[in-house]
This record gives sequence, structure tokens and C-alpha cells, in this order.
Amino acid sequence: MFVWVVIISDMGMRNNFKLLVALLFVLAFCSNELLAQRWNRYRKEFSFSVGASNMLSDLGGGPGDGSRFGDFQFPTSSYVVGVSWKYRIHNHMALKANILFTELKGDDKASKNLGRKIRNLDVKTSLIEFSGQYEFYLLRERIGSRYKLKKVKGYGSSNFSLYLFAGLGGAYYTPQGTNKKGDYVGLADLNTEGQGLKGAPKDYNQLTFVFPVGLGLKYNITHLVGVQFEYGMRFTTTDYLDDVSTTYFDGDALENAFGVVSKEMADKRYNKSGRHSEGGIRGNSRKNDFYMFGLLSLTYRWKSRAKSRVRL
Repeated sequence: MFVWVVIISDMGMRNNFKLLVALLFVLAFCSNELLAQRWNRYRKEFSFSVGASNMLSDLGGGPGDGSRFGDFQFPTSSYVVGVSWKYRIHNHMALKANILFTELKGDDKASKNLGRKIRNLDVKTSLIEFSGQYEFYLLRERIGSRYKLKKVKGYGSSNFSLYLFAGLGGAYYTPQGTNKKGDYVGLADLNTEGQGLKGAPKDYNQLTFVFPVGLGLKYNITHLVGVQFEYGMRFTTTDYLDDVSTTYFDGDALENAFGVVSKEMADKRYNKSGRHSEGGIRGNSRKNDFYMFGLLSLTYRWKSRAKSRVRL
């Protein structure tokens, strides 16, 4: 009789143990699912950004004949400001819309290439960009409790997040150059390469597609506020961000068609004989212009309201 009691008791303990293990597994699974869904409550994020911009175009550059990144010059960096709105579509993915304004600069006087120094062209291009980008998170940020409690972690690996992005957008740009007095003059309407005239290229559009690609790193200060650094390259479909692309056009023809200012701004080789003559390399039409942003952002995300249940 005692043996049967022991056996029955042992079987009961085993069943209870199995039941306890099953309950713990279910609780752990449900808890993980709840944590995994927290990103749903923090889908929307707004950011304000400031930073630096730089342009790689036909103007300025290094001592060589020109290369994509070999022509980078820190002195021609400028500012950029903007705002963004982000929406999480998945715990690893987000979509973001950007509005950014910058002034892109290029200057032959800053180049170590003698030929470019003699060319003596410069530009300051005001540009406003509207773009959208897709972000994929390699490292997810923590989204959890607002209080830093010991052994209580939110969803994600840390307060840091790391992501890659790519996108599509458009930009409107207005190039300006300095005249002999140092005053800025608008260049697009001057047709400095004879745009529209016989034997000259077509007039260029001041709207261009842009293709942003890059990476970002974010740190959450609180569960709502964070700081973010983002580096993005912008490939374009134009070679006229700097108003320079092909060859010199006949100066007298420019003056007759567009005025003396067009003639003067098209060729600024002040100390070179044969100035204003047709021909000669002014730019490189085989490569479109390219610019980049380094952005430091303050971000704020807000918690979505829980859907209320309708009771009958």
C-alpha cells in the first residue's frame, strides 16, 4: 500500500512539474511576443537635422584630372538643415520622408590642379531636396519601459541602433557664381555654354532626380527622445549643379544672344590669351554631379494610442 502511495505521489509531482514547465514556456513566449510588439506603439518619429554638405562636381577638386572621391575638398563644405518624418513598418524596417535645404559649393581657386585654377570658375548652388528612403535596421534599438529598472529590458539589443538606407527623391537647384567684383550672379538663365543655340547643348532642367544611399547610427536618450547621425550620398541625373558640363562657347555669340553678363560669366580666364574663344574643355559631361550630407538630428517619437474596445 505504501509503495502505491509513493508511486502515485511521484506521478503527481512529475505531472505538476511538466505543467509548471509548460506554463513557464507559455508565459515566456507571451512575454516575448508582447515585447516584440512594442515597436507597434512607437511607429511615428519626427526629427530636426543640421549638418554639413559637400559637392563633387566639375569645379575645384584635387591635383589630378578628376575622380569621384579624390576631388573631395573640406574647405568647400557648407551647411544643411532639414526635417524628417519616419514611420516604422516592421521592427527591422522603416520609411522616412525628408525635406532638406543646403548650399553646395565648388571653387577652382581651392584646387591644386593648375588647369582648374586658370579656369577660375566658382559656384554656390542653393538646393532644396524632397526625398523618401527605406531603412533596414542591422541593430535594433531598445523600445521599452520609460524607467531604467534593473533586469527589466525593453525590446531590442541596446539604446543604439544601426541602419542602412536607400531611397528616391527630387531636388530643385539654383546655381550662382561670382563676377569680377565678387558679387553673386544667377547662372541658369545666362546659358553660359550656349544652351539653345546651334551647336550647343540643350538648356538644362533645374529639377533633378536624387538617389540617396547611406547609413545611420542612433542613440536613445529616453524612450521618446534620441540623437542620430546619418551619412548619405546623393547621386543625381544632372551635370549642371555647378552650371558646368561641356566646352566653352563663342563669347561674341553669347553676348549677342544673352547679353554681356553671359559672356563674362561663361569664361573667367582673365589672364589667358584667347579668352572667349570657342572650344576648349570647360567641364566633363561623362560624369553627373554628386553631393553628400552628414546630418546630426534630434529625434522625437510618440506613443500611439491603444485602440479602445467597443462594449455592447
